[in-house]
Amino acid sequence: LAAALEAHGQNDEASTEARERAILAALFDGLKTLPNTRIYEVPDEAGRPIRRLALAPQEAVLGFTAVELMTELARGDPRIVVRGHQARTGIILLDPRPLQPAHVPIILSKIRAIYRARGAT
Repeated sequence: LAAALEAHGQNDEASTEARERAILAALFDGLKTLPNTRIYEVPDEAGRPIRRLALAPQEAVLGFTAVELMTELARGDPRIVVRGHQARTGIILLDPRPLQPAHVPIILSKIRAIYRARGAT
């Protein structure tokens, strides 16, 4: 029984990790062409096996900050909440853990709409 439970736990971890990696890859692929925005994966700052996608819009070129992007994402329906711990330094993070694959096109659409509305297409 112990071996079965351990194997089941490992399968859950593997499938969760695979789902999160697929979501990160889809987000990256959908956002990599955003103008004047650095997009890259970052490891968890506490050393946990979590990776997130960082977006760092170039305020001087785009005319808006990471804080403004985060605020606009949080407005409307659906509300998109990002990790904003570093927003004041110009970086927001997309965390794949609470996401499902069906959320990816919604997030991509909203981010692109914000860029278009601000004239950064």
